[in-house]
Amino acid sequence: MQRALLLLALPVHTSATGQKAVLGSRFCPTAARSSIEHCAREGTVVVTTMSKRYSPPTLRLAKAANQSGGFPCVVVYAQDDVPELCDPHILPIRIEPPLLPDRFWCNASKMNPLWGWARAQLYKTYALASLLREGFDVLLLDADHRASADPMPTLRKARAQGLDVVAQAADF
Repeated sequence: MQRALLLLALPVHTSATGQKAVLGSRFCPTAARSSIEHCAREGTVVVTTMSKRYSPPTLRLAKAANQSGGFPCVVVYAQDDVPELCDPHILPIRIEPPLLPDRFWCNASKMNPLWGWARAQLYKTYALASLLREGFDVLLLDADHRASADPMPTLRKARAQGLDVVAQAADF
């Protein structure tokens, strides 16, 4: 199975909806890593989305993914272009034009506080669909979560059993 993403050859990937995924940040135009493949371990990438508010937890996630999981970097679908995207353990991808929730999330008073959550779901869905389509296995984590152990033994076992989806719910 080919595990190369179009972004490896070109800095821009255009979706059917007109958005394009762009590698990098204006804060660090010459990033330490230039392709998603550099972040992969055994064809698996750790992926998250991040807004400016979630910069500190994203940095902790990237560090933990490297130290506990052996992933060189985390692929971050950035909602905001911030200096923290220049961390060597982060491969930033920006979507242009930005993905925004439907006006419903702004106009309904009960939903307004959930606008940021709704936006994150759009970015996660875009990331998951893009990376799976290109042949990567995806370990999708919220920016404020992190694995404390190497996830690869579990993922290898799932592959051996022919499983396509492995999930763990947070305790609520």
